Amino acid sequence: MDAFFERITRINEPTKAVDSTWVESFGFETGHPSAIPSMLKWLKVIDEHGISTGVWKKLRVPATKEETLGELVRLAYAPIFESVDMESATTEDIGGAFLSAYSIGDARRHIICFLALCRHAGIETAAGAQQSEPRESRPRQAKTTAQKAVTERKPAERKAERTRHEGKAERDRPPTTPMAAVSVNVELPADWDDEKVQARLAAVAKALRDNGLA
Repeated sequence: MDAFFERITRINEPTKAVDSTWVESFGFETGHPSAIPSMLKWLKVIDEHGISTGVWKKLRVPATKEETLGELVRLAYAPIFESVDMESATTEDIGGAFLSAYSIGDARRHIICFLALCRHAGIETAAGAQQSEPRESRPRQAKTTAQKAVTERKPAERKAERTRHEGKAERDRPPTTPMAAVSVNVELPADWDDEKVQARLAAVAKALRDNGLA
């Protein structure tokens, strides 16, 4: 809805029916293309066949937009304006008026649409002002004692704590044993038979084991 009223100043009065295809052709980002035609029909901007009723141009011009849209909104939602004082009514009050006037189950979507139309029409509503209140002006939830303790610590204290944690992680890491490579040259006379060769190799292997090198 916001995108529609922002862009209507650049969209000429349609010469064809305003329907879902028309909405998609203008690239409105909405999961429900039929919502805009339904809204325009409800406000009598287009008729039941989607054809413009002649107020489109007045909605395009900033000087006449609010007055024209205000009249359309007050006519379309006459039972609501007759039931509550919009300048003081809460969202719950408006919801009760919707339930009474239109016999609908969940009125939340309808109320959101109604308040948005009022905003674009320059109609002041207490419920709309409450919804658009800046987040910064709303009371913030107090931080817990633990959160304050973390955020209020000095940088040096936080750095020291990180160092302690890193040191503990290093101490808890499984130890590793350094590996050493040992090369052994064994001289074997050319005239030795296999029995002497095997005996010499066995003696070398035993010496390495005895010295913890194998």
